[in-house]
Amino acid sequence: MPSTAGSPCNNSSQVRTALASGVPGGDSAYLLDYSPGSFWQERRVAKNTTTGALAITNVATGPALDAPQTTTGSTVLTNHTNAEATEQSWTPPS
Repeated sequence: MPSTAGSPCNNSSQVRTALASGVPGGDSAYLLDYSPGSFWQERRVAKNTTTGALAITNVATGPALDAPQTTTGSTVLTNHTNAEATEQSWTPPS
C-alpha cells in the first residue's frame, strides 16, 4: 500500500481507514485505522470473466465479503468463499 503522508484522506478532519474482518462465520466487516501489514485488512479482488462480477476475499484467512441483504446500509458479513453465492458477487461501477 502506498504511503498516506500528504494524502487527502489523512488530514485534521479525516483519517484513512481500511476494511477489516475476522475469521468467517457470519462476522460483520468493519473499518479500522489503516495498519500496514495487517492481514485482517488485506483483500484480493477477483473478476469473474464470464459475468464480470467481483469477488472480494481476505488474502490471509480466506473469507469473502457477503451481503445477504441488498438494501442500502445493510451489514456486510464475512463468510466462507462460495463462487455460486450471489451475495458474494459485487458489481463494479460502470
